[in-house]
Amino acid sequence: LRIIGAHDSHPPITPSDQTRWSAMQMFELFLHYLARKQLQIKDLITHRFNVAEAAKVYELLQTDRQNVMGVVFKWD
Repeated sequence: LRIIGAHDSHPPITPSDQTRWSAMQMFELFLHYLARKQLQIKDLITHRFNVAEAAKVYELLQTDRQNVMGVVFKWD
């Protein structure tokens, strides 16, 4: 068995014997890496759209997940 990657979009509120990381712990670790510049957010952004295109963007997020990782809305 070889595990290449895993993602859980519903982490528990508190850690347990089955789950080591809670949602808050993951969030704090994310902010820690971000503050130390060990995580480059700009590399995760694949698209930028005007907020008026929101409906189109949500459709894109549902239908083209291979090519859409992170979206930023421009509010100007």
